[in-house]
Formats: sequence, C-alpha cells, structure tokens
Amino acid sequence: MTIDTKREILILQLAALSLPVTDYQIQTEVPVLRDTLCDGSTQIRLLPPSPCILTVRCTVWQSECGMYLSALQMPMRKQRSFDTEFAGIQFLGLQITAVDCSVKEHGRTAVLTVSLIGGIDA
Repeated sequence: MTIDTKREILILQLAALSLPVTDYQIQTEVPVLRDTLCDGSTQIRLLPPSPCILTVRCTVWQSECGMYLSALQMPMRKQRSFDTEFAGIQFLGLQITAVDCSVKEHGRTAVLTVSLIGGIDA
C-alpha cells in the first residue's frame, strides 16, 4: 500500500478573510468532577461541555503578516462570531481570542497563529 502524502491546503474562511492553514489543533472536552464520599468511594459527575478551542497556524510571507493582523484585529475587538466549515467540521459561533505573528531573524516567512473559541455542530 502506498500513502499519498500530497496534502491539500486547508483554508479557514472568516467572512472575507481566507487563512491558508498549515497546522491546526482542535480541543473539546467535558470536565469531570470527582467527589470522594465519606465511605471512601469516588463519585464522578460530568459537568457541562466546555466550548471548543480551534488553534490554526498559517505560514505567510513576512510582508503580509501586518495585513493579516490588521484584518483579524477588528473582529477580535468587536467579539464577532463566525459560523464556518473547516477540515470537514461545521463550527458555530467561533470568536477570535488571540492572534500571534512570529518571525525568525532574517526570515522571509512568518507563522501566524490564531486561536478561536466556539461550538461544533453535532
């Protein structure tokens, strides 16, 4: 068997802005509360689910990093939410919580990291 390692470029669409994603992480969880009862046994209770956290990393030209930061700043400040499909998952109410751009010394490219929080349509 041969594995095809050609990867399609994933695009995260946030309104008119398209982010070319090179790496991403999705975190979703249901917190658990463990209570120790007086007989020494443990009771486990599931708490309400936490919102989903989507973190995407994009490799962009260093000269374009400022354009991306400017375009992401306004929706982050106004707490705008986005409903979008990404990597085969429908996300609801995603809001930008952090944006970071890092450039190595004398590098031509930059890594743009965007963190979003919201829900997944089940």
